[in-house]
Amino acid sequence: MDDKGTDSKKTPADKAAASTPPAASQSTVTSSSSQSTTTPPTQADQPASTPARPASPTSQPPIMNSVMPPKKKTGLIVGIVTGSVVLLLAIAAVLLYFFWWQDPQRMVTDAVVNSFQTKKVVSSGKFVMNLGNGNRVDVKLKAATDPPKSKTEATVKLAINGMEIQQDITLTMVADGKGTIYIKSEHLKDIVRQMVETIIKARSRGMLPDTQSTMVRDQILKQFDEKFNKIEGKWLKVSFDELGASRTNKDTCSQEIFDLINTDQQVRSELINAYRKNSFVTVKKDAKVEPRDGAPGFEIDLASDGKMSDKLRAFVDSLGDTKLGKKIKECYGNKVFNTVKKTTSSKKLPTMRIWVNPWSHQLKAIEIKARGSDGDKDRDLTMDMTFDYSKSERIDIPSDADNLKSVLRDFAGSSPIPPFARGGASTDENDEDTDTSVER
Repeated sequence: MDDKGTDSKKTPADKAAASTPPAASQSTVTSSSSQSTTTPPTQADQPASTPARPASPTSQPPIMNSVMPPKKKTGLIVGIVTGSVVLLLAIAAVLLYFFWWQDPQRMVTDAVVNSFQTKKVVSSGKFVMNLGNGNRVDVKLKAATDPPKSKTEATVKLAINGMEIQQDITLTMVADGKGTIYIKSEHLKDIVRQMVETIIKARSRGMLPDTQSTMVRDQILKQFDEKFNKIEGKWLKVSFDELGASRTNKDTCSQEIFDLINTDQQVRSELINAYRKNSFVTVKKDAKVEPRDGAPGFEIDLASDGKMSDKLRAFVDSLGDTKLGKKIKECYGNKVFNTVKKTTSSKKLPTMRIWVNPWSHQLKAIEIKARGSDGDKDRDLTMDMTFDYSKSERIDIPSDADNLKSVLRDFAGSSPIPPFARGGASTDENDEDTDTSVER
């Protein structure tokens, strides 16, 4: 009873103090790691609704931290060294490209050497001859090579005494690489008709009445048509065996030489080595040539104060001891080598320019210009050819060709031109002079 009475006399504050557990029982909070302890604040210091926060565990450095820094430094050093080596190699490659690979003389020498080894190539260009007095031959060329076969197409435009022939002649030639050549002509009949008609008209002037002259002309042209119809647009073939014994031996030898160059690796290697040691095609240093399709151009020094002739002689001498040189001597004797060694006056030498691919060092184009002597300045020759090694053309050998020798024999058997048209019946000197000018 006394206890109950005593409890009833306690104030609310006393009851709250009595109900509070001892601070020692909550003084420590052990963390999960048992490595650190913290003392939470009492309820008197913070609101009762705020839970006690466990202390954050002390962070430890990762185990790899003590190992990574050396590896990072090693990788950085390796990267710097590698980058420096790559940079030096790149600089060396650039210098090599500009000062060695792009050296003009080396490019020209490589272009000549590569031409010895070329297999398939397609070329195109033009060939122009001014013969003076208004006579001119203009030829457009297209050629393809697929050893041992080759094919050449030529479109010929003629100008005679200043008058251009209206129709072009198309000539096609195919070589099978075995000693036979095939030839085909188109529009040749039209050209011959024009020329014959002009000659007959000029020579019959004043000798025959116009009506009779017309009848003779028609008769002659009819006979020409009969003959030219046998060859117009048709393939004709000729072989070494049909050219006679003396000529056949030389042509057969030429074919064997051609085969050696195309099929015998030893021959090509000896030829290349001989040329590299005595490269007689040299660049003219003070000449400026405009690039063509991205390919630099060079003018070839054909005079070079006799140096080219000396190198050419040295090349011929070294070639004479090779397998190819021995074959040439076997076919033609030493006179071929002696002829090559002869010097030519620099005044008569043509101008030669070539263009070379800057990457592959293959011959891209060639241009040759030659002029007549001082007393014949109106005569000149120009050749310009380009080469494409990325293209190839199929070369078919004709199977329905007639024999060229027999066709020519038929042409030579009889002439449809009467004597007066050939000038045989003309006695007047003035008329003869007129006839001669027409024939040119």
